[in-house]
Amino acid sequence: MNRPHPLIKICGIRTPEDARVACEAGADVVGLVQADGSPRLLGESETTTILDQLPGRLDAIPVFTNPSSEDILAIPTRWIQLHGEESPDDVARIAMRTKRRIIRGMSFDHDACQIWAAHPDVDILLIDGAQAGSGEAFDHHQLVDLLPTLRVPTIIAGGLDPDSVHRLLQIVQPFGVDVSSGVESARGTKDHGLIRSFCQAVRDAR
Repeated sequence: MNRPHPLIKICGIRTPEDARVACEAGADVVGLVQADGSPRLLGESETTTILDQLPGRLDAIPVFTNPSSEDILAIPTRWIQLHGEESPDDVARIAMRTKRRIIRGMSFDHDACQIWAAHPDVDILLIDGAQAGSGEAFDHHQLVDLLPTLRVPTIIAGGLDPDSVHRLLQIVQPFGVDVSSGVESARGTKDHGLIRSFCQAVRDAR
């Protein structure tokens, strides 16, 4: 896909206003966290409200860890993100039962990236820091030789913010970038100014 800039995903959106600001700032996708224990966890009614008020240009992707098929089917989206300890067999079973397109989120590991990118039911690989979902960065230079060998598009996450995303995009050219804690004023609270700055930094980097 020929894009003017990498896909921008703002994860951990918690309100319709967050989604509106992300859309206006230039984001393409918002992540709606369904993982227990996360400060960004949404309840069923909160998820429904955001989806009902989602700006027409914006896509939403629920983010799960070790979900059941019923959990996934309860949220009417075309894409899902699996960011837990799902095995390759789990992913195949989820794909078959739910008919959803799958983003596989994982902590950076060179060999594991190649294995997951080869999985027939993984459509996009999201490569995160050592502690996936923690906002920790990793050495992006390790991606230079890896990304061109992968079968599927990649989204890079982990420790990104308006400053570091510019440096990342000078090193590699992924399909997309993902940010959550790097655009927050407090844990789980999105900062609308930082969302705007992050999106602008991505556009300026290309």
